[in-house]
Amino acid sequence: IHDDLDAAVYEAYGWTDILEARRMLPNQVYDFETGTIAMADVDPAQFDTFLRESEEAIEQELLKRLVALNHARAAEEKRGLIRWLRPEYQAPDQTPKPEQKEIELGEASSQSEISNPQSTIVNPAAWPTKLPEQVTLIRQLIATDPSANPEQLSARFGRKSAKRTEQIEGILETLRGLGQI
Repeated sequence: IHDDLDAAVYEAYGWTDILEARRMLPNQVYDFETGTIAMADVDPAQFDTFLRESEEAIEQELLKRLVALNHARAAEEKRGLIRWLRPEYQAPDQTPKPEQKEIELGEASSQSEISNPQSTIVNPAAWPTKLPEQVTLIRQLIATDPSANPEQLSARFGRKSAKRTEQIEGILETLRGLGQI
C-alpha cells in the first residue's frame, strides 16, 4: 500500500522519473540531469556503498524538487495566489458560494433524465486501470463533492459497474483509514 501511495504522489506531482529511478535500483542508474539510464556495473565488494549512494542521490533529487516547489508556492502566496486544500474549512470567508444558474431543457429531454441527472452523463471519464491512478482520481472527485457515495462516483465513468463500485468502496475505505478523507 505504501508503494502504491508513493507512486500516486509521484504521479500527482509529475515526478514519475523519481519513481522509475527507485524501481531501477539496483540494476540500473538514472541520471536526472540528462534523463539517461545506464546499467550498473559495480564491483560486488562495493555494492552496498553503490546502493546507498544511489538511494542518497534519488533522495537529494526529491528534496531539491520539494524545496523548489516550496519556493514557487511561497512566491505565489506573495502574489496573492493561495492554493487551499479545503477552502471551505481553511478560508470560509474567502470561498465563493456556488452560483445557481438556470438551464434550458431542450424538448429532447425526458422526464426520467430530469429526475435522474446521473443518467445524462454525456462524456463519461475513463476509469483508470492502475490503482494509483484510480486513487488519485477518486481523491480529486471527493475533493469536489465530499458527499458523493461509491455508486454516484462509479456512475461518472459510464454505465454502472458492480466491480467498479466495489473498487471505489475499497479506495474510499482505505483513504478513510489513512485519514485522507
